[in-house]
Amino acid sequence: MMQSEITIYGSRIHEIEFRFILLHCARKLRFFHFEAFNDWNENKELVIIYVEGDEVKINLLIQDIRTIKPELAAVHDITVKPYNGYIFPITSFSQDLYLEQTFKSMRLLLET
Repeated sequence: MMQSEITIYGSRIHEIEFRFILLHCARKLRFFHFEAFNDWNENKELVIIYVEGDEVKINLLIQDIRTIKPELAAVHDITVKPYNGYIFPITSFSQDLYLEQTFKSMRLLLET
């Protein structure tokens, strides 16, 4: 088993359901430890992924990121480096992601 930090750089990768697609890919590949976060670096949007698994599965995930991305996504680069830290179970990421989206939906409903 290995741990990796995968960073996706782009001008349009937030707010287009990218992390839901990543979650689907991670579940398809049967990862037990997986997290993905939106972040910023200067004017570029980032999605940072922490994943634990065998090298073959991690490479398949990277291939999926390049090919199975949202139609509106503008990905400029993907980097991979070793990671040495705790990675939450994929179930925690899934729950957090759905809660985040629920809160966003609630705010939109309250604004109308």
